Amino acid sequence: MNLRVCPNIKLRWLPSALFVASLACTDQPTAPAPAPRALLLVIIPDIATSGAPDLYALTPSGDSLQRLTQTSAWEHEPTWSPDGKFIAYTLLPPSGARTAAEIHVMNADGTGDRRLVGPGDLSAPAWSPDGTNIAFDQNVGAGDSQRALMVIGADGSNLHPVLDRGSEDRSPAWSPDGATLAFTSNCLANVPACWATTVWTVRLGDTTLHQLTFPDSADSLGQDDAAYPQWSPNGTLLAIQHGSFSVVALLAASGGTLSPVNTGAVQAWSPTWSPTGAVLAFVAGPPSGPAVWLAEGDGTQPRFLANVPGILRTVRWRP
Repeated sequence: MNLRVCPNIKLRWLPSALFVASLACTDQPTAPAPAPRALLLVIIPDIATSGAPDLYALTPSGDSLQRLTQTSAWEHEPTWSPDGKFIAYTLLPPSGARTAAEIHVMNADGTGDRRLVGPGDLSAPAWSPDGTNIAFDQNVGAGDSQRALMVIGADGSNLHPVLDRGSEDRSPAWSPDGATLAFTSNCLANVPACWATTVWTVRLGDTTLHQLTFPDSADSLGQDDAAYPQWSPNGTLLAIQHGSFSVVALLAASGGTLSPVNTGAVQAWSPTWSPTGAVLAFVAGPPSGPAVWLAEGDGTQPRFLANVPGILRTVRWRP
């Protein structure tokens, strides 16, 4: 396997690993990457070739990037298995067509890639806490107006819907106890505006629903376009992407008032928790350009961590 190395990157090593997304480095032949332990996984859209995102790993010393995928397809939406041994991600064809997406699973060093499910209009894989299942969303109707939450075994067995209620439900995230999925929804009958996204939870087994955010001040909490929830490891908080211009905010798992993580950047997105929940990582920018930021687990003390050459897309902690 050929890996791509970016020798000029200097990032401080953290106790665990992050997914980050960025652009363009220099190809250099090297030996296959060892199974990473405490690494940053990086997605880099390579504009010099296809413009398609690839998955990368950053060594703990912070001085080189190791390429995990090298195809003309689009590898994105990566997520770690709970034991850190595998990565599930969404793969799009070179055209970027969402209707031909597949969910793949590979080893943490980029080897052993296999298709789990697809092709179809599906996205946003998320591992169950015990590592036996993967949730995702899939279009089951015309356009994007009807997306169902699906679950499939990590071995490719027992594909089944968890929630199919005729709305646009997407981006599932498992609660740490494995009993609940948080997700993003819009275009539901009791949501006044179809363009407004809201965060919900569904309890597995009995499909009990709970709406956590609301689309306008007349409804309740005055929250607009809340999406992409991520559970804190202790299950008490959700980190979400919020607002038309995207800020990272924290929300109690039972709902309530949003607490923005104020970086002063124009946009912030892709929040992700460290394995202990003590630290929150996310992408923020411009005006300085998208960069990796950190904050305390309660959203306080936001601070810049590092720039990575190119445009960051996604950051994810490794368990």
